[in-house]
Amino acid sequence: MYIPGARSRLYQVEFRPVDVVVSLYLLANLALIGLFYERLPLYRSGLLGYTACLFFQFFIILFVPRNEKSLVSKLHGFLRDWYPYAMTGYLYPAIGTVSYAVFPEAFDSVLISFERAIFGSDISTTFAHDYSNVFFYESMNFFYFYFYFFAFTVSYFIYKKDKLALQRFYFVLMVMIALQFYFFTIFPTAGPKYAFSDVAGVGHLEPRGPFSWIMYHMLQGGEIPAGAFPSSHVSITLLSCLFAQRYLGIRVAWFFWFMFAGLVVSTVYTMQHYAVDPIGGIFFAFLMYKAGNRIYDQVLAGNHAPWALKMRSKPRN
Repeated sequence: MYIPGARSRLYQVEFRPVDVVVSLYLLANLALIGLFYERLPLYRSGLLGYTACLFFQFFIILFVPRNEKSLVSKLHGFLRDWYPYAMTGYLYPAIGTVSYAVFPEAFDSVLISFERAIFGSDISTTFAHDYSNVFFYESMNFFYFYFYFFAFTVSYFIYKKDKLALQRFYFVLMVMIALQFYFFTIFPTAGPKYAFSDVAGVGHLEPRGPFSWIMYHMLQGGEIPAGAFPSSHVSITLLSCLFAQRYLGIRVAWFFWFMFAGLVVSTVYTMQHYAVDPIGGIFFAFLMYKAGNRIYDQVLAGNHAPWALKMRSKPRN
């Protein structure tokens, strides 16, 4: 009960546009589980995981440390800014708990037909055999390995320069990821390592050096046969490059463009994707860069949008 005249402290609970995107994606997957749980052997894991993500998100948003200078406050501020993309560390493998619910068969035959029509062969399974030089082999694995640091590295440099720019970046990035991951769930495509009998079950390329050894042990038995097209590796890194170019300039962005070019080739070389997958990822990233920024600008222009809500704490006598 609020007593007039009693001392109270106002604090800010901030709802950002990216929070809405993440919440809608989590709820969409929970809805999918509710509709098709009988077809999903791992639906309990998905139900628990997506629900836990929702609770974690709400806690990060609603919890406001009282002492802004405390270690808890600094940790909360860090999580508040970085949690959306960090959460994809769970969201990507979680696709395996809900994929094949709508369509029980993968659409790889369509991708194989396109690959053969465009390139004249199954380049995704022959590339590594045709160019087996150990230096090139390790380079391709290095480029693929760096993906796991790519967006976080770009985020770090943008964060140091402009925290509001990071919010824009993460909004566009998470809109793209949410749409892409849900597409993987509804229209699963396994990838060449699952579709072709001569390479099926071999896992990642055999270790021949440090980076191929790392990738072999990271991916062996832990991949999701549902997210081949369009390549999320390519779309995420390309979008990161576009934002690096926008906010950091070419003196910093050139490194990311170089790593992006290597990654595009490596996704096919390492048999993670068909050759058409990175092409689809490139087109999708450019589309989402344009559309996502436009949506974000419209959100910011709508002053009536309740992205921030003031709440009153319990009165202190």
